[in-house]
Amino acid sequence: MRHPENMSENFQNNNKGRGQRIYIATLFSNALVLLILGLIMLFGLYSRNLSIKVREDLPLLVIMNENAQDTAITKLQNIINTKAFVKRSVLVTKDSAAKSLKKDLQGEDFLRFLGYNPLSSSIEIYLKYQYVNLDSIRPIKTFLLQNSSVKEISYQDPQIESISKNIRTLTIILFIFLAINLAVAISLIYVTIRLSIFSQRFAIKTMQLFGATKNFIQGPFLKSAALVGVVAGILAPLILLGLLSLIEKEFPELASLRSQMELIIIFLILLLTGIILSFLSTYFAVRMYLRRKIDELY
Repeated sequence: MRHPENMSENFQNNNKGRGQRIYIATLFSNALVLLILGLIMLFGLYSRNLSIKVREDLPLLVIMNENAQDTAITKLQNIINTKAFVKRSVLVTKDSAAKSLKKDLQGEDFLRFLGYNPLSSSIEIYLKYQYVNLDSIRPIKTFLLQNSSVKEISYQDPQIESISKNIRTLTIILFIFLAINLAVAISLIYVTIRLSIFSQRFAIKTMQLFGATKNFIQGPFLKSAALVGVVAGILAPLILLGLLSLIEKEFPELASLRSQMELIIIFLILLLTGIILSFLSTYFAVRMYLRRKIDELY
């Protein structure tokens, strides 16, 4: 009786050319699916970081009383900077506010016309993005108004509400889109691998009839699947990196919306996704043909 391992080797030698074509087709189909998944993840990363940037660039303006002393204003700013909700703060004095307004008025000296500076000193508070919503800003406003040097708090309610609403909507859309793409990716990879194993279904059943164990039969397929997943998981990020370089060359400002660590995480996710999907798809496809009877293979 011929040993199953010899049969497996002979089968692989006789079908080497066809196997290579199937391997290349499977590899590129997996890489394409991972590339699409990577593009969606990259778009989600840009959208998330852009929303954070927009929220953290929206100031909460603390307008001081006209008679507020410089020491009291500085003390308040120091207190503000210790709070967990503050990313940074900027002190705008009466003089600097007047210079800024004069610049906006194209150099017209309104101070000479009025005879005094009507502007008040203020503190621009830039909140951490988690706190840029009306529910968080209300208690912050209450806290600041307790200071006797504070005249009023100015913040843009409609704009903040609009930003929060748009972010929630975008997050839901991206989640749904990513979930659909992941489902399609799993289906495409599974179908591709199932078709590649379909051409070897008779060899699988023959080895099984000659006494080969399920683990022995699955071994070469699973090793090949893991290799396909690794190569596809490396190829897709490389293509994605090339596309990213071209995009950021045309739009340099996009580079500020992501970090190297975030890219590395996306690349690792693609690599692991490629390996896991390829491995599991192969496992279930081979198992399916192992359970079938000979007459069901035709």
